[in-house]
Amino acid sequence: MTNRTEMWVAGDVVQLKSGGPKMTVNHVQTGEINTQYSGNIECYWFVDSVEIRHASFSSPALKRCD
Repeated sequence: MTNRTEMWVAGDVVQLKSGGPKMTVNHVQTGEINTQYSGNIECYWFVDSVEIRHASFSSPALKRCD
């Protein structure tokens, strides 16, 4: 089974598949529990170009921005 976090690296610009702001990948945490994907992708983004926020998302919830 290929680890799904391999598609993301720090510095990638991503967005939730459901929409929202463009975010920058800061850290990719990898791991598998019971052979199911459990990695988290830590992302940062700006609100109103002033305030920075961050959160972790599962890889399948993200898409790469062009």
